[in-house]
Amino acid sequence: MNILHMRYALEVARTGSVNKASESLLVAQPNISRSIKELESDLGITIFERSAKGMTLTPDGEEFMVFAERILSQIEDVENKYREGTGRKVSFSAAVAGVPYITDGAAQFILSLGDVACDVRIYEAGAADALKALSESEISLALVRYLGTDRESFGAYCAEYGLLAEDVAAWDACLISREGERSDKDLSSMTHIVDSGIFSPDPKRGAKADPRRRIAVSGEALRVKLLAKIPDSYIVSSSVTHETAERYGVCVSKSSGGSICDAVVYRKGYALTERDREFIRCLKRARDRVVSEK
Repeated sequence: MNILHMRYALEVARTGSVNKASESLLVAQPNISRSIKELESDLGITIFERSAKGMTLTPDGEEFMVFAERILSQIEDVENKYREGTGRKVSFSAAVAGVPYITDGAAQFILSLGDVACDVRIYEAGAADALKALSESEISLALVRYLGTDRESFGAYCAEYGLLAEDVAAWDACLISREGERSDKDLSSMTHIVDSGIFSPDPKRGAKADPRRRIAVSGEALRVKLLAKIPDSYIVSSSVTHETAERYGVCVSKSSGGSICDAVVYRKGYALTERDREFIRCLKRARDRVVSEK
């Protein structure tokens, strides 16, 4: 069984066609088609169903892909471990929610790499974009924020799309406004600046308090800046630092909105590399620093 053939098969599964895999891998289509046929012959199974619409995985193919991802991930882990001193770049990719402690954790992770040559891609993305990129194997990890009330829906989504999730933080939801402390009953006349990047099983659903106006914005920093500019507005979040509250003149009070959770998500069958684990450890240390400062 050829490792390169496994890489080709994974890319065909990701893109749904030999043509698209050829463009992505910069490998001639006949070579990819021949490699997959050889792989199927070696294993004695049919990995793909061929049709005019493209290539879809058979039940055997779906099972094989779990093993293939795990094997290739472990190979990358071994290569990273033993070739760091030979000039080979350490690779890492993740999409994360735009939350301050996550930024701090990402910075600590990058510092932990030291002088090792690396190709690190960490970008801010809402839950929908991050989970899509993860499902399409564009990234290794996603850090997704969801409401505690949506835990069951979030778990069902991950199960449906072959993803695993591990909570790294759970926060009491806080009400943040510029008009002083308010209770939830005051919100119906205010503008709710909603986090459009949070996971939602129904993106079109309305807020519980039925605010007069609802503005969806991605990114915690941008939401706080808008809050400071828009009179009679509020956000529901996992609180802000004292420094941020003083800088923008906002007040924080407890909300009855339950909890807000952050989870690391990865593909089922994917074997976490040591770099992945270090990234998660850095996130947890950054979370602990926030908790200790409260």
